[in-house]
Amino acid sequence: MTIVKKSDEPPENNIGLNKRMGLLLAAYGIALLLLIKHIEDFVLFPWGLFYLFSIFGNIDYFILALIGWVIYLSVTLLIVFTKHKVAFIALYLTLIFLLIVNISGCSVIQHQVETLVSSV
Repeated sequence: MTIVKKSDEPPENNIGLNKRMGLLLAAYGIALLLLIKHIEDFVLFPWGLFYLFSIFGNIDYFILALIGWVIYLSVTLLIVFTKHKVAFIALYLTLIFLLIVNISGCSVIQHQVETLVSSV
């Protein structure tokens, strides 16, 4: 008779689902709080990822937002389904980096819009 193990990894190398979900909620919650002033633009939120570096030039904002949401969804799902601690940490740091770049890009966009509106 063969005994099937749930995981060959020792428990100290795994991260539980509750901890992963809590850290995900914390990351997205902090990002949301930083952008609460302009919550109406939430759908375009990922555009900030690309705007800071002007990567795609004159592509439609909604296409860029869609690409950004696909990136965020992919990284989030990978984080949710990975149990291995090293993989989780690498993915989580990637998410944090993406959020920082995105929020920076959104801040630049918001500043430019406010400057444009105030000069009219």
